[in-house]
Amino acid sequence: MKFIVVGDVVRFAAGQALKLSAAQIDARRHALEIADGEKGEVIVSGPVEFKRGEEIGLKEKLEELPRSLSDVLEAATGKAKKPGASRAAKGDAGKSADQGADDGDDLDALEKALEDAEKALNDACAKHGIEEGQYPSDEQKQLVAAEFAAYTAAKMAFDTAIGD
Repeated sequence: MKFIVVGDVVRFAAGQALKLSAAQIDARRHALEIADGEKGEVIVSGPVEFKRGEEIGLKEKLEELPRSLSDVLEAATGKAKKPGASRAAKGDAGKSADQGADDGDDLDALEKALEDAEKALNDACAKHGIEEGQYPSDEQKQLVAAEFAAYTAAKMAFDTAIGD
């Protein structure tokens, strides 16, 4: 079943089966095991996050999901219901022949996601007393692991988009 992220972010841990677009797989390849690349079926191998407006596929129905997921996901009906959800959330069905005109918008969205992830990481580091230039302890690394994973995924997606 297809879902759209309506919360700020949704996180999945190792073992979760997902169905993703090729772009989503490329951006998160470091945290995924490919089950069927042609169908976009993957198994999460490390923490992975999706931001508001992204579309993901799950085997479970909305009513079968734990509350932590059902609060931030909405069944996809072919269009995003929440204001501000990007056209990218519609997946391939939302793409047009003149898709190139939206490349700047996509890059802007990736840059914004990277900035937001960097801010979240910096805030988490400050909250846990990790100063800039300080090498964090293993315990401190665990405290900011989710934010670091989100930053890494956002950085990889942005770098991929700009060709670095």
